[in-house]
Parts: sequence; structure tokens; C-alpha cells
Amino acid sequence: MIERGPRGFGVGPDAISTLPRCPGVYEFYAADGELLYLGKSVNLRDRVRSYFHASGGHTPRTARLKHEAVRIEVHPTGSELEALLLESRLIKRHQPRYNVRGRRYEHYPFLKLTAERYPRLMMTRTLVEDGGRYFGPFSSASYVQTVVEALQPAFGLRSCATLPPHACLEFDIGRCLGPCTGRMDEAYAERVQAAVGFVMGETGGIIETLEQEMLRASEAFAYERAARLRDRLHALKRLIDHQRRLGSLDELDALVALPGLMPGSTHFLAIRRARWVGELRLEPDALHGRSASVRLRSFLKAAYLIEPAPSTRIDRRELDEVQIVASWLYRKRETPGVFQVTADGIAETARAAIAHARRMA
Repeated sequence: MIERGPRGFGVGPDAISTLPRCPGVYEFYAADGELLYLGKSVNLRDRVRSYFHASGGHTPRTARLKHEAVRIEVHPTGSELEALLLESRLIKRHQPRYNVRGRRYEHYPFLKLTAERYPRLMMTRTLVEDGGRYFGPFSSASYVQTVVEALQPAFGLRSCATLPPHACLEFDIGRCLGPCTGRMDEAYAERVQAAVGFVMGETGGIIETLEQEMLRASEAFAYERAARLRDRLHALKRLIDHQRRLGSLDELDALVALPGLMPGSTHFLAIRRARWVGELRLEPDALHGRSASVRLRSFLKAAYLIEPAPSTRIDRRELDEVQIVASWLYRKRETPGVFQVTADGIAETARAAIAHARRMA
């Protein structure tokens, strides 16, 4: 802990040198005990030191934070993943005044397919039990709107809030199948399923078609149209990458073995449907003891067989954690220390994870 003295924070070399060089979370507190801001770092000592460089260079917001804060506390973790997850959970719990990004979870946008006779795609920030299908959450409303604008004409879905009494311009120029004509039930339903398939990762030839349209527009010097197609293409590629990273939540079950804070120790995280649902810490003596595999097996049974699985529907409050875990697993899926967990393979997973942890200790 570093506290402000009569002449400011005691942040000389001696004070900074007491902080650990490991991943973790750091917190700035006001005089009345209010948690003003928290962040994560892979190196707590260097990150905290960066706030007090003599050269300055901080934003006005950071300058105000330093002026208000009287105390800095750190919470070391054994790994960056733990630091990321701890930061996310603490922001949700405390809602620090200077953590703007962490307070936006209530407003994350979703891509919605309505439950109307002729469904349409739309961006929404409100979840309603109205039979519609929701995809996301996503981090940007403009991004979701661009996805809507790309998918609607690509699959011929309507964009009108209410059906017009007769065919409109969108139908005339081939951007909509024209359910307002009353003759498109089966064909429209097929297009809706194709659009859902795209969102779920079945991309078909949509990307290639947009690329060809963009090229033709550019060659015809229709640069504004080419730019719109480029933006839509980028949005759809981001959507594909987003869905690939999240994958099926049912498949995002894993046991992760991470270095513990104590040298030679291991921290096991249980991940179910991209949520952190449990942890087991084994210090060196326990890790190398004969009961290590038994303890880990019991932990896995409780986490994956006894406790109910989290919902496949992602709540807004869970968005940061799900994206952190899913992205981390996507990057690290082929690395040692990440073990897939299945109901009939728990004993084998426990033995393999303990063997890996002992080698790394």
C-alpha cells in the first residue's frame, strides 16, 4: 500500500520497490475511503510507477484522479487472466467513478431478430421476452447497426417497422423479398434461417459477394458506395470473428492451470460456458502430495457435474467476463495448461493437469 503524505504520495524508489513485479489489480482510494479507480497490469510495480513519472504526460482525467487519491492498494495475482477477471468483477461490484468503461454494461447493444410474421433485424439495447432472438451483447451500437444494414439487403429481409400496403422501392431494386406482396412466406422463412446461420458462423458466399460488389463500385468510380460496402464488409468480418471467438457456449468448458502467487504453486480455474465458476489453489507441498489428483478430481466433479451450468444466454453484466474468457481461451486453446473438460473425462483431466502443474512448478 502507498499512502499520500503531507507532500503527496510517498512514491520514491523505496516505496515503489515494495510493490511486486507480477500481474494484479491496483486501486486508487479517496480520503473518505471511496474507491476512485482500479486497473489491471501484468507488472504492478511498473504500472503504478508510470503514474508518477516526473515527465508527466497524463490526461486531465488522470491528473484529477491523482489529486483526489490519497492511497493506492494492490492485489497481486499469479497470471494476467486472473488479473483481467478480478478487474472485471471488482468494477461490476464497486462501480468506481473513474472507471467509465466498466459502467457501460447496462447499455450494451444486441442484434435482434424479431418474432413477427416476417422477421426483421434490428439493433436494440432492451431484452424483452417477446419470442425474438438476441445475438450479442456487442460493444458498439454503430457496429451493430452496420451489421443490420449489411445483412438486410444481403438476405432480402425487410427494414420497415410496419408492412406497407404495397411493394416499396426496396423490393423494386432487389434489396427486399417484398413480404408486403403477401406471396413470400416460405421463401422469406428460408432467408431468415440463412441470416441466422450467417450470424452463427455459416457465412456462405456473402463475404465474397460483398467484396465483388465493392470492387465493381470502385472500378466504376462510385467511391461513396464502395466505402459503404467496405464498412459493411468490415462489420461482417468482425461479426464472424466475434462469433468464432465465442463459439458455442456449450463448448467453452475448460480447466486452466495458472502459476500461483507462491513460487511453485498452481491456481486452477474452472471455466463453464465461458464463465469463471470455481478455483482451486494448490501450494507446492499439496501439489506434489499423493492426494493432489484426488483433490482436483473432487473439485472438477463439483464444478462440472454437481453445480448447474450457467445459462447459454449472456446477461449484460456478464459480457466483460465472457469476452475476456472466450478471447483468452481462443488465443491459448493450443497451449499447455488449458484442458478441455468432459463429463466422462474428469479423472483423466485431473491427472493430466496435475502432471502439467508439477512440470511447471
